[in-house]
This record gives sequence, C-alpha cells and structure tokens, in this order.
Amino acid sequence: MLEDTRAVAPLVGFILLFGILIIAFAGYQVEVVPQQNAETEFDHFQQNQNELIELRSSVLSTGESGFSRFSTVVLGTNYQERIFAVNAPPPEGVIQTSEPYEITISGSEEEIVVETRFLEYRPAYNEINTGSTWYETSILYLDERDLDGGVSIIEGQEIGGDTLQIFVLQNQYQQSGLDRVTVELYPTNNEIDLSDLEGQLDVTLPTRLDEDHWEGQLEDSSAIDIVEFEDDESDEVNNLTVSADRENVELNTVGLGGEPNDRAGGNTDPHGDGGDDDENGLSLPSEADEGSGEYENDNFRTDAEWDEDGNLITSDELEYEESRAISLFSAGSVASEGGLEFDETEDIWISTVGDFTASDDIEFDHIEGEVRFETGGPVSVFDDIEIEAISDDVLLYTESSFTIDGDLEIDDVGGDVHIYVGGEVDIDDAEFDEIDGEVILYGDTDYGPLEEENDDERDVDQFPES
Repeated sequence: MLEDTRAVAPLVGFILLFGILIIAFAGYQVEVVPQQNAETEFDHFQQNQNELIELRSSVLSTGESGFSRFSTVVLGTNYQERIFAVNAPPPEGVIQTSEPYEITISGSEEEIVVETRFLEYRPAYNEINTGSTWYETSILYLDERDLDGGVSIIEGQEIGGDTLQIFVLQNQYQQSGLDRVTVELYPTNNEIDLSDLEGQLDVTLPTRLDEDHWEGQLEDSSAIDIVEFEDDESDEVNNLTVSADRENVELNTVGLGGEPNDRAGGNTDPHGDGGDDDENGLSLPSEADEGSGEYENDNFRTDAEWDEDGNLITSDELEYEESRAISLFSAGSVASEGGLEFDETEDIWISTVGDFTASDDIEFDHIEGEVRFETGGPVSVFDDIEIEAISDDVLLYTESSFTIDGDLEIDDVGGDVHIYVGGEVDIDDAEFDEIDGEVILYGDTDYGPLEEENDDERDVDQFPES
C-alpha cells in the first residue's frame, strides 16, 4: 500500500519559512535594535550637551546679575516602542555635585576661603560609551579619561580680557532618573569685597584638569600667572595657584537649589523691597505699593510665592482665566517651568526688574485691554509666545536680550504693537496678522525676523509710558 505524503511538502515548507523568520528576527534583534537604540542615545547625548551649555550660561548669568534663574536638563531617554523585539532598560542619568573643595584667595595680610563644588552629569547608556560632563569654575568639559580617552572642553574658562572670573557652585545637589529636572540657581545675598585684600593676590583653585590645560588657557593673559600646580595622584582633584592683581580677579557665588552659604562678589542687590533702580535702569512701578507679588484690579493679592528678594520661581504653570485686571510685579526675577497663560482677562501688566524665564508657552488670549510685558534682564522662553485677540495695544519691552526657542505669534490686535529690545534678538520666526494699528520697533537693535513686520521705527525714549 502506498503512503499518503500529500501534507509533508507543505509542512516542510512551513518549517523552513518559520526557520527563516526566526533567523531574520534574531538578526534584527542583534543588529538593528542596538543600532537604532544607539541612535536614540546619541540624539539624547547631543541634546544633553546643549542643555548643559545652557545650564552653564545660567550659572554665569546668575552670578553676574544677582538674579535667580533656572535651567532644565533631561536626564535620560526612552527607546522607540517595539511590538516583538525587546529593548534594554531605558538609560537613566544622574546630575550631582561633588564633595566641597576650598578656593583660597590671599593678599599681603588677609586670606579668604570659599567652598566650591564640581557638578557632574553622568549618563548610563546601554549602547554608546561616553564619559561624564563636568562643570568647574565656569569650565564645561567632557571627561573620558576613564575610557582611555581625553578631556574635551565644551566651554572654557571665563577670562574677560585679563580678568579671571571665578563662578563658584555651592550646596549639595543630586537628581537621577529619566525625566526633565529643573536646576534652580540662586545668587549670594551677602557680599564680600575683594578690595579688603591688599597687594598681589594668590588664588588657589581646585581643578580636575591637568597643568597643560591651564597653561594653554592662560598663555595669552599678561595679567594672570601660574605660580604652582599641585598634582594630587591620590585624588582626581589638583590645586592650581595663580597670581593676579586684585582688579583682575572676580568671584561670584551661585547656590544650587537654594542660596549659597558663603559670601562672594558680584551683583548682590536685587532690590527686594521694590522701588529702587536696577543696574539696567528698570524699577518697580509705583503701582507696586506692596512690593513684589500679584495684583488684582490694583489690589495686592498673591497666590504664588515670591521670596524676600522679589524673585518668583515656580514649577507650576501660572494661569489666569477670570475677568479681572492682572499685574505681576517682581523686584527680582521670574522663572516659570510651567509657562504662563492669560485667557479672557482684562489689562495685563508684567514687570520684572531682573530676568524672565519660562520653559513652556506664554499665551495671552482674548484680553479686554492692553498687554504690557517689561523686563530689565534677559527674556528666555523655551517655547512659543502667542498673543491673540487683544482689544488694545501690545507692548513688549526689555532692556536686555530677547530669546525665544520657538515663534512669536501676534494675531488680532485692536491697537498698535510696540517692541523694544535693548540686547540681542534671537527667535525662530515671527508671525503677525490682523494688526489694526502699526507695528513699531524702537531703537537701533537688529530685530531679525521682526524687521519684516515693521511699520515704523522710533527712538526708545518715545516708547509709551505705563
């Protein structure tokens, strides 16, 4: 009797096809998945480097201006979702300070000691190998010596002409995980005057960098000389001693997450009680008769927390939706991680003597009256500014720089749009539509994309007063 083998061929074909699919999937898991994940990690690495550059810039701005700021850093990343293939655990990151080290500044008869810390960001990537990124006394660098690599300077030492500018970090700080974290930066409130030191100054700095770096960094300076370099083989931290005249050394102290615990030089008068002129020239308006805070229909009422120096730093969105006139007055700086939203309110007046920073949108929508936004310090918005359906004028005034990591959109305005920027303008794009009045730019600033929307140009002293 003949055997029935009619089902054998299809079965063998199925087994062969299944085997091919298994081999193909294994190749995808072994080759393609790691490659795609490596690309995700590299994209995060590049983003993180940019964020750390912004963090360094915020440290320097806080130390020089005397106003609080914040910066954000995304610690980790997530791989793309997969139906069949398997990812490694998402790579987290950690940002943390080192133990404290001493900076010593000595003159002929007196010595000042200030503690400082290094700041380290360390990723835990699964596919790419990279070292930690470090901040020390205004230098930002990638250190891959533990991976048999070298040190790559991202941003170098601040030497303005022949002036050694030292930006000290204080307070213990640590955050880890995948999410975006906010690093709050505070200036000192107690000033130390280096003029108390007489004669030539010897400044001893802790450093993780080697002597060759510092020799290269200072070789073009005629006013700063290396006196000694102590290479501590038992520790990663060395000691560099330089000599400079008193007028060629500046010391600024910045606290992470709180005020620094030591005194240092720098701009340390943020006019906490209001009414005094800032170094930029802007002061709190006379309407702020109760000092910094929120005013509703000219009456003092605050739901948010201003500190004693007039700074407002919040991780929440500031949102106003009631039919009322709102004024936000700050003798220091305003920093909102959650952005700012005004919807169906009356006149809006935001006035801050220092910086204004927001990590999300700023929105003014359906305002019955005018919108006035003024600052003495830089404006930094990490998203769009949207101004729409305003029945009266829109007035944007800053005596410093104006930076938007997005677009400036102004639409449906019943009056004029007045804009003055005293510093650099850096925005992606400007979109103005249905402006009943004119768009007027003040001063001789290069307004970039705003130039295309301009109807008139005037001197800054013609800017409408409040």
